[in-house]
Amino acid sequence: MKRERLYTALWALFFGCCLSFSAVGALISAFSMQVSVAQLAWVCLGASVAGALCYSLPLGFLPLGGFALTLGYYWRSGQLELSVESVLYRLSRQYHRGYQWPIIRWNGRIAEELESTLPLLLFLLAVAIALLVCHSICRKKSLFSGLFLNLLCLLPCFVVNDTVPGNLYLFLQLTCFIVLLLTWGVRRRSGADANRLTAIALPVTALALLVLFACAPRQDYSPENAKKLGDWVMNTKLVQTLLGKTSQDDPATDGSLVDLTQVGYQVPGKTRLLTVKADFSDTLYLRGRALDYYDGVSWTQSTKPVNELPWPSDLESAGMVEITTKFAHNMLYVPYYAASASMRETAYGVTNGMKLTEYSFSVRKAPTHASLSQFQANSQGLEGYLSQYIDLPDSVKKWAQPLAAKLTEGTGSVYRKAELVASYVRASASYDTNTPRMDAREKDFARWFLQDSETGYCVHFATATTVLLQAVGVPARYVTGYTVQAVAGEEVEVTGEQAHAWCEYWLPGFGWTVLEATPPDLRPEETTQPATQPTQIPEQTLPEVTENQNTQPQKVTVSKNISPLVALPVLLALAVWGQYSLRRSCWKRRLQKGNTNAQALAHWQYALRLAQCLEEQPPEALQTLAEKAKFSQYAITQPELAGMVAWEARAVARLKKRNAFVRVYYRLILALY
Repeated sequence: MKRERLYTALWALFFGCCLSFSAVGALISAFSMQVSVAQLAWVCLGASVAGALCYSLPLGFLPLGGFALTLGYYWRSGQLELSVESVLYRLSRQYHRGYQWPIIRWNGRIAEELESTLPLLLFLLAVAIALLVCHSICRKKSLFSGLFLNLLCLLPCFVVNDTVPGNLYLFLQLTCFIVLLLTWGVRRRSGADANRLTAIALPVTALALLVLFACAPRQDYSPENAKKLGDWVMNTKLVQTLLGKTSQDDPATDGSLVDLTQVGYQVPGKTRLLTVKADFSDTLYLRGRALDYYDGVSWTQSTKPVNELPWPSDLESAGMVEITTKFAHNMLYVPYYAASASMRETAYGVTNGMKLTEYSFSVRKAPTHASLSQFQANSQGLEGYLSQYIDLPDSVKKWAQPLAAKLTEGTGSVYRKAELVASYVRASASYDTNTPRMDAREKDFARWFLQDSETGYCVHFATATTVLLQAVGVPARYVTGYTVQAVAGEEVEVTGEQAHAWCEYWLPGFGWTVLEATPPDLRPEETTQPATQPTQIPEQTLPEVTENQNTQPQKVTVSKNISPLVALPVLLALAVWGQYSLRRSCWKRRLQKGNTNAQALAHWQYALRLAQCLEEQPPEALQTLAEKAKFSQYAITQPELAGMVAWEARAVARLKKRNAFVRVYYRLILALY
C-alpha cells in the first residue's frame, strides 16, 4: 500500500508539473509575453512537489490555505489587480489587432508598468493548476477542475490565427490530457492498476503525438481544411451580430495598431472578403489604413493634427470602381485618385462611419505634366504637417540614419532615394509567409528583419522601407489594404490571400506615391505598372534609376507532408486499436494468473464490469465465491471457476445483442470482449 501511494504521488508530481507548465507556457508563447520560462518551470515544480506531498499525507489543508493566504496578500497590495489588468491588456491587444475588439485597460497605466507585473497572475495560475491536478490524482477525485483550468488557458490562444502556442507546450499538454483521460476510470478503482497502465500508455501516447506533429506541422496546415469550420462559424448571423459585423476574418485589419511582435507564420484564408468591379483593367491598390509612427515594435497613428490632402482636381477620368464588402469594415477601401469630393484622402484613411458594405468611386488617371505646376502650388506650406512622417525614436535613428544615408549618398532626388531604398530592402531577404516571429529579446523589428532574418513578407518589406525613408528625411507611412487585378466590366473576388501592406512616400510636386518593396513575383497580386503610380511624369521630374539587382526572390520550397485530414483518423484508429489490444491482453493475463483464488477474484472484477454494462447486479453465487477466495482459506475449485466463466460468456452474448454503436463502445473502448 505504501508503494502504491508513493507511485501515485510521483505520477501526481509529474502530471501536475507538466500540465501547469504547458498550460501557462502556451499563453506565454502564443502572446509573446515577457515571462521567464525558467522561473515558470521552478514555480510549477515547487507547487507540484508541495501538492503531491501534502495530498498523499493527511495535510490537504496546507496547499489550499497557503494559496488562499498568497492570493489575499497580493490582492491587498494591489499587485494582483495590476497583474490581471496586464494579462487582459496583453490578450485584448492581440484581439484588437485581429477583430477590432476593445483593448482592456482600466487604470491608465503605461505598457511598461503593466508588463512588469505580468508574471504574477500567470505564476498563480500555474500553482492553481498544479495543486488541482495533484489533488485529483492523489485523492482519486474528479479531474474536471484541473483539466477545465488547463483548457481555459489554452482557449485564448486560438481566437486569432497567429497566436498558436509553441509545439513543446502543445505536445506536453496533449500527452498529459490523453493519458489522464485514458487511465482515469482505472484510477478511481485501483491506484496500483492505474499506475501500471499510465506507465504503459505514456510512451505510446507520446510516440503517437510525435508522429502526428511530424506529419502535420502547424505551418503547413491547409487553410481550406483547417479554417473551414471556423469560417462557417464566423460567418453565421449570430456571431456577426455579437461582434458587430466587424471584419473578424480580415487579414488587412482596420485597426489603428500593427503589433509587429505578433507577426509570424501566416496562413491567409481564401474566404471572399470583397468584390471589385471596375470600368477598366489594371492593378488596383485598395488603400485602407495608413500608420505613420514606428516605435520599434509596432505601427500606430501619431497624435498630431491631421489635414485633408485632396487628390489633384484636373485629372482625366479612368472610370468607376465599385466595391462590395462581406462585412461593414471600419475603413473604406479607397482606390488611388478617387475623384469623389466627399471621399478626400486623409492622413490615416477614410472612416466608414455609415457602416457601408457597398460603395463606389470615380477614379482618375495619374497626373500629367501639365497638372504638376498647379499641384506643386497646392503643396506649399505643408512642411510642418509632413514633419510628423519623419518622426522616429532616437533608438531607431541611431542605426537607420547611417544606413539610409549610405544607400542614398550622392543623390538629391526624392524619387531616386525612394527607389534605392526599395531596391535594397527588396534584395535583403526572400519572400516566405512561413517567416518566424522576431525573437522576444529584439527591440526593433525593421533592424531585425534587415540584419538577421533571411525571409519575410509584405509586412516586413513595407516596414523596413518606411523606416529607412523616414530616417533619410523622406515623409513616409505604412499602409494596409488589398491589391487586386481588375478586369473591365467583371466582378473580381478579393480574399485574404490578397491582403497586402506597402509604403507611401511624399513626392514633391506630385503627392503621396505608392512604393512597392515586396518582391514582385510573390506579392498577393502579380503587378504590372499599376494605375496608382505616376506613369506620365517626365524624365526631368523622375530621374532614371539604375537596374535593380537581385529583385527576383528565391523560390520557396514547400515540403509535401501527409494531410492532417488523413493523418488524424489513421492515428486515432491506431490509438483505439492499440489501447484495445493492450487492455485485452492485460485482462487475459489477469484471468489466468496465479492460483484459482486469484483467478476467481479477477473473474469477479470482470463480472462486475459486465454487470455494470448490463445495468444489473451480478449473481449472489459469484459474489459468495469471490468473498471465499478473498477472506477465507477455502480453495476455489475448477468447476466453480468454470461456473464464473460460463456466466461471463452468457453476459457477453447478451451484450452482443445491443445496437452497433453500443457494441463498438463495449468492444473497442471498454475492451470487454
